[in-house]
Amino acid sequence: MKLRALAHSLFMLLLVLCGCAQTGAQAQDMRAYMGGRIIDGDGGAPIEDGVLLIEGARIIAVGERGAVTVPPEAAQIDVSGKTLTPGLVNAHGHVATDAEEKLKTYARYGITTVLSLGDEDESHVALRDSFNTDRGMARLLLAGPIPSPLSAAEAPGVIADLAALGADWVKIRVQNGSIPQPAYEALIKEAHAAGLPLAAHIYTLEDAKGLVDAGADIIAHSVRDKEMDAGLAKKMAEEEICLTPTLMREVSTYVYAQRPAFFDDPFFLAGAVQDDIETLQSEEAQTRAGENLEQGQADLAMAKRNLAIAHEAGVKIALGTDSGAFTGRFPGYFEHLELAHMTDAGMSEADVLHAATGAAADCIGLADVTGRLKPGLQADFLILGANPLDDIANTRKIEAVFIAGRETFEAPQD
Repeated sequence: MKLRALAHSLFMLLLVLCGCAQTGAQAQDMRAYMGGRIIDGDGGAPIEDGVLLIEGARIIAVGERGAVTVPPEAAQIDVSGKTLTPGLVNAHGHVATDAEEKLKTYARYGITTVLSLGDEDESHVALRDSFNTDRGMARLLLAGPIPSPLSAAEAPGVIADLAALGADWVKIRVQNGSIPQPAYEALIKEAHAAGLPLAAHIYTLEDAKGLVDAGADIIAHSVRDKEMDAGLAKKMAEEEICLTPTLMREVSTYVYAQRPAFFDDPFFLAGAVQDDIETLQSEEAQTRAGENLEQGQADLAMAKRNLAIAHEAGVKIALGTDSGAFTGRFPGYFEHLELAHMTDAGMSEADVLHAATGAAADCIGLADVTGRLKPGLQADFLILGANPLDDIANTRKIEAVFIAGRETFEAPQD
């Protein structure tokens, strides 16, 4: 957790130094959102008839009406009957290609922060460092090129290169012996020495155990080959190792065997790329997906089972989808489908929303930046037309998206 706290501090210092947090005019902008239901991102009961007071990019106060003093110069905005939540945080996305457009698409769907896990380069570092709410993009953290060392001796050089690039995280893929255990153990040790947390792609229970023992910070997919045992779940909870289930990753491997129903969803169509839809309806794409149907469904079922086991054991769950990695993993929209699958796996709406806000911010090292509606944090929030604690699908009832206190643009409507 100390590494993540250091990452937070460095990230915020970067925002200040680059002058991109807000303009001087915005810094004097004080607004009070009055009368709405406020879900603060901590997982507790909502505040009814609440007040969210912001000034420029930051939250000044949150509380019940009457408990928050609203200065006379603050503009008052009536949000009675609405629900305010933190902006959603995706702890496992991808923006290696078409980065700026993907970050805008994420923002349109209420995902205000994205950790992009792999294959980013100097151009992505520059995009991260130029974060500006005028551009309507989600804020970005990144992992850089994905290393595959075959020996412990390679680890220092690999981490030195990633640190020189300016990566926020290290991402590795461990599957079918792709990285020998001594190599990834050394890599994790070197990463932590450099102040970089590490996220690990896994498939098998065996690899998950090895990486947890070695001190990985995020297990970046659910275990899918067999049921997670109590010992692994207990250790992840005790060591505060996070899990991003990426259930939609499994769905994406088979759902295009035939035309999926969501291709007709207006909420989906508001942000989808039409060329991608047409590609996925080709005979070639449908055949390929059909070949994966049985395995993909089995993987999804096991991933959900292991999510339930991990959640029950107290493992910190963070929203993650693997969206943006390939055609058919739709950034923004897939996050909302992921939330529905998480509830289907047995998590409550409150726990799922916490996983998509405060818990995800904790897991990616931005607990002092975003993910909660708390004084001092960035004013990243959504205005929803219905309560997601009643039905998680209500996260799609987006009426406005704010990043660092600024409304990005008209959001897609369900």
